[in-house]
Amino acid sequence: MAEKSGVNILFRRQDITGLKTQPVAGNLPVEEAVRRMLRGTHLTVRRDESGALVISPPASGLGVPTATTKTANSPAAKKKAFRKSEEITVSGNKVSDTTTKRHTVQIMDTLSAEQIRTIPDTTVVEAARRIVGVSVMPSTDDNHADNSMQNVTIRGLDAAYNLVTIDGAQLASADNSYRGAKLDMVPSSMLGELQVLKTLDAYNDPQGLGGQLNLVTKNAFKLGNSNDVQVLGGWNSLAGSVASKENKNWRASGTISRVFGKDKRFGFVLSGDYQEIHTAQHAILPGDTTGDGWVYYPTSGTSASNQTTNIDASTGSAVPVRVQDYAFDDTYRRYGLSGKLQYKVTDRLHLSFFTGYYHEEDQEVRYEALAMPSGIWQQGTNGQTGHFTTGQYQFGTTVQPDVRHTWFFNGKLHYDITDAMQLDLLASDSIARDHQGRFMYKYNTGMNETTNKAQYQSPYGYSYNVRNGAPTIAFNDPAAANDTENYQPRYWRDYNFNVDNTVRFLRTD
Repeated sequence: MAEKSGVNILFRRQDITGLKTQPVAGNLPVEEAVRRMLRGTHLTVRRDESGALVISPPASGLGVPTATTKTANSPAAKKKAFRKSEEITVSGNKVSDTTTKRHTVQIMDTLSAEQIRTIPDTTVVEAARRIVGVSVMPSTDDNHADNSMQNVTIRGLDAAYNLVTIDGAQLASADNSYRGAKLDMVPSSMLGELQVLKTLDAYNDPQGLGGQLNLVTKNAFKLGNSNDVQVLGGWNSLAGSVASKENKNWRASGTISRVFGKDKRFGFVLSGDYQEIHTAQHAILPGDTTGDGWVYYPTSGTSASNQTTNIDASTGSAVPVRVQDYAFDDTYRRYGLSGKLQYKVTDRLHLSFFTGYYHEEDQEVRYEALAMPSGIWQQGTNGQTGHFTTGQYQFGTTVQPDVRHTWFFNGKLHYDITDAMQLDLLASDSIARDHQGRFMYKYNTGMNETTNKAQYQSPYGYSYNVRNGAPTIAFNDPAAANDTENYQPRYWRDYNFNVDNTVRFLRTD
C-alpha cells in the first residue's frame, strides 16, 4: 500500500506482531484504507508533520498507572513516574531532501537548493563536484587560461556526452558539441534541485550518452511568499599577481517568490545573479614545438640534426632553446535572470511558463615573451648552466574577448485525467550564441622586411640557469633588449569565430 500510494507508513514491529486484519477493496484515500484495515484491532492511525501515516496503540493507553504498594523511591514507582512524564519532541533542520532519489528507478544523485546555497561554491558546476561519480573541468580551449570550472563529467566521460536540461528540456550550447552546455553561466539562484542521472531509462532522452544533468527550477508554491538575497565577495591572490592591479571578486544573487490570486492559485518566482572574477596566471614554458624546447648539444657546441648522436656525445644535460614567458590577466563577468509563472487551474490541472537569459563575458589578455638562440653553445660551470653567442627575442600581446548569450523558454502542462492516468505536455525553445575574437600582435628583433624572417644577432644571445626545471636567462646586451627601437612588427592577426545553436523541443507523455 505504501509503495502504490507513495505515502510512508510507520509502525513498531512489536505493535503488529500476531495481528490479523480485514482485507480492503475499492478506490479509497490511503488514510481511510488504512483505518478500515485496522478495524477490530487496538491500533490507531494518524498523520505526522511530514505527511507520513503513523500506526500505534491509542494514546490513552499510555501512562495509565497500575496498582502498587511500593514506596515512592522503589524501582516500580520510578518506572510509573517515567510513564507519566510528558512527551519530548526533537526537531531539526533538514538540509537534504532525498525524495527524488528515494522514488527514482535510476541511479541518480541530487543537490537541493539549500545545499547549493550553503556550500562555499560560486556556481552550479562547482557545487556539482561534491556528488560522487561527478568531476568538473575547466575550459578545454588551449588558447585560454584555465581560470574557472565550466563543464561537468559523469563517470569520467567527456562533457560532450552529457545532456543538460532545464525541467526536462534541452539547453542549447554554442560549443563544439550541441551537448554539454557550460554550467558556469547558469545561475544557481534559479535552481530548486540539481539532478545528476548516471543511468538512463527509456523515458529520458538517449542523447545523454554519458549521463544527464537536469536543472529543476524553483517552485513558487513550495517557497510561498519569500525573499532571499546573498552577497559574497573578497580579494585574493588570484587577481593582480602578474600585470593588472588587485581587483575584487564578488557575487550577488537573489530570489523573490510570491503566491497570489483567488485561493492562491497563481505563483511567481524571479531569480537574478551577477558574478565578477579577476584572475592572473604566470607560466614559464621551455618550448611548445617538438624538438625545439630542449636540445642536447655535443661538446663541440654546434647542434646536429640527429638528437640520438647528440645525447651520446653530449654532457648529458638538456639545453633550453625556446624560453617562453606567459602572463594571463582575465576578467570574467556573468549575469542571469530567470522568471517562472505558475497557475493551478484546478487541483488536477497545472500550467507553468519559465524563461531565462544568461550572459557571459570573458575578457582575457595574454602577454608573451620568447627567446630563441643560435650560434655556438658553451657549457657553464655545471649541467644546468650555459651560454649562446647569438639569438633573437620576441614579445607580443593577444587579446581574446569571448561573449556568450543563452536564451531559454519552456511551457509545461500537467493534467491528472484520473488517479491512474495523467497527461504531460512540454514545449521549449533555446538559443545559444558564442562570439570569440583573437587579436594577436607580435614584434621581433632583427626583422628582415624583404624575407619577413628574423635574423639572429649577438646582443640577444643569452646565458641560462635551470632551476627546478624552469630556465631563467640573461641577455648579452640587456640595454639592446630593452630598447623598443630594435623591434619591428612580425605579424598582426585578427580572428573572429561565431557559433549559433538553436534547440526546439516538444514532448507529450
